[in-house]
Formats: sequence, structure tokens, C-alpha cells
Amino acid sequence: MSLAIAPSLFGKVIFLPVSGRIADLYSRKKLLLLSDLIRFCSTALIAGIAVEDYFSIVAIAAIGFVSSIGAALHASAEYSILPSLVLKDGDVSIAMQFTEFLSSIGMVIGAALAGIVISVFGVSTAFGIDAITFAIGAFATALLSTAALPQNIRRTDSIRQLLEVKPYFDGFRILVKVPVLLGVSVVSLLMNFFVAPLAVAIPLYVSQSLRGDAWELGLLNAGQGLGNGIGALITGVSIALFARHRTIILGMLLAGISLCILPLMPFLITSFLFMMMFGVASSLANVPLRAQRVVASGDEYRSRIDSAMKFLFGLAAPLGVIAAGPIIEVIGASTGTIMIGLAIMLLTPLLLVIPDYRRFYNSDTEEAQKMFRRMLHGDFSP
Repeated sequence: MSLAIAPSLFGKVIFLPVSGRIADLYSRKKLLLLSDLIRFCSTALIAGIAVEDYFSIVAIAAIGFVSSIGAALHASAEYSILPSLVLKDGDVSIAMQFTEFLSSIGMVIGAALAGIVISVFGVSTAFGIDAITFAIGAFATALLSTAALPQNIRRTDSIRQLLEVKPYFDGFRILVKVPVLLGVSVVSLLMNFFVAPLAVAIPLYVSQSLRGDAWELGLLNAGQGLGNGIGALITGVSIALFARHRTIILGMLLAGISLCILPLMPFLITSFLFMMMFGVASSLANVPLRAQRVVASGDEYRSRIDSAMKFLFGLAAPLGVIAAGPIIEVIGASTGTIMIGLAIMLLTPLLLVIPDYRRFYNSDTEEAQKMFRRMLHGDFSP
């Protein structure tokens, strides 16, 4: 399982810096369309392989790698396109919450549907339905009304800029200039190293501690999706009550606690509830982190910064997945899940030592943008 998952994670991480640069030069709408088409084709191919009842680690890994290129294109544009879809910067945070909520609803429906479809009709049908969702996503993206290019540049100029090597490293150089974003990226990298193995641990937990039915795994994934949606809805309330920087910390601590308790009560209903709690916690941490980063950075570098950060904290994910296989083989899925939860809780306090963490994440949009520009010292002009 680790060998099948890891190549797709590596592919996404490797391609992110390139896709970030592309998203700052070309239409983010078109990139999202291309992303959905790539993932439609790759998922449909897996569905065809499943129909033939053929399985090969090499084939699955290769298709997953191609699909990860589409995922990288999507990751570089999914949030950076939001400011062009709302009327003012103050609405970006609300749009982020709403986007997270809709994504969570899709995860609930998809996870529950997958469990049922796999149990009744088989894996090939589930992958076929999955492929169709990417086609629907492409159609919905085509209906969006956005500018053809993020910047007012001619196509010939954009091609010339695309061939320049130096700008591909701009996102990383900006992170070095903005310590608060670099610090969050490093903490996220460490977090992802421990969280990524859940892709292996949770299915094995269902197999070892529950009955191992596909619908049970689907139910747990649906619980996480439901939690994501609830967390997205209550993020604004939590920020009003505790401030943005405390809401992020609260989310991470709750995520760790929920994973520590999950294996201690191996019953379907309790597992569902704690996976839902993990989903709530994830949104409480991720929504304010993403929203503040998007509104603070300028549009001309937004995708590159986003991609650079995702590259850094995504770099650890495939390594964590590869390590998870043999480790969980020895200690078991339940113990592995508890260790993941403990690691998250131990890493959370590191946020408090990041320079300007409290100030940056508690600032309003205008102040956050000013802080961002001051930290850059004007070294990156449009």
C-alpha cells in the first residue's frame, strides 16, 4: 500500500514549484480545467484496469504519478484563484470557509458512496464514478468567469517568462524573507511526515480492529469529511472567541487528541465520532492558515508562494507514507495511530516560537499585507 501511494505524493511535490510559476503566468481557470482532465483520464484508466481484474504496483504507481501532476496544477490554483472570484479581499476568508465546507460535503458523500459502491458493485465501478466527478468538476470550472491571465501580459511575454529559471525559486526566496511563513512551512513539514501515514494506518485499523468492510472505511472517511464541514462553518466563531492564532493551535491539539483516543475504543460509532472530531480540528487549523496567507500575499506571487509552502510541507508526506509501511507492520495500526496523535500534540507548541506568529495571524487584511511587504524589503517587485 505504501509503495502504491508514495509515487503519487512524490509527483505532486516535485511538480508544485513549476505549477506555481505557471499559475502566476497563465489563466488559473484553464489550469484547473487541465487538472480535472488529467485526473479524469488517469482515474478512468485505473477503472479500466480494475475491470480486467489486473493489479500491478508499477502500473498503479505510474498512473498515480501522472494523476499527481494534475493534482499539483490544482493545488497551485485552487486557493490563489479565490481573490479573483470575490468582490473584495475581506470576503476571501469567507470564501475559503465556504470552499472548505463544500469540499467537506463532497468528501462525506463521496466516502459514504464509495463504501457502498465497493461493497455492492466492486472497485471498478467506484473508480468509474470517481472519474465522472472530475468531468463534472471540469464542466463547473468552465462556467467560472475570471480573467484570462492573472496579470496583464502578452502571451509572447508569458512564454519568455515561463522559460526563465530564476522565478521558479521566487516562492522559496520569499519564504526566507517572510520568517512567519517559513516557520509555519517547517512545522507543517514535520506535521505532514506524521499525518501522511494515516493513509496506511486508517485502512489497516478498519481491517484489524473493526470488521474490515469497505463500507466501514467509507463511513470513517465520511466522518472526517463531515467534521471538515462543521469545522469550516465554526471557524469564524472560533476566531471571534479565541483569536486566529489560538484557533490554529486549538485545531492542531484537537487533531492530535482525537487520533490518540480513536484506537482506544475500537467500535464503529466511536471511531466515526473521533474521525469527525479529527475533521473538525483539521479545518480549524487549515482554514485560517490558508486564508491569511492568501490575503497577505500579492496576486503576482500568490501561486508561487502557495506552491512553495505546499512543496515544503508536502515533501515529508511520501517519506512518511514509505516509513509507515514497515513501522505499522511491526507495531500495528492502533499503536501507530496513537503515535501519530502524540507527535501532532508535541509539534503544536512550535508555532508559538515562530517570529511574528501571533501578530501576523491576528492582523486584519490590510495590516497583514503591510507586514508581508515590509518583510520582503521591496526585493520582489512585480
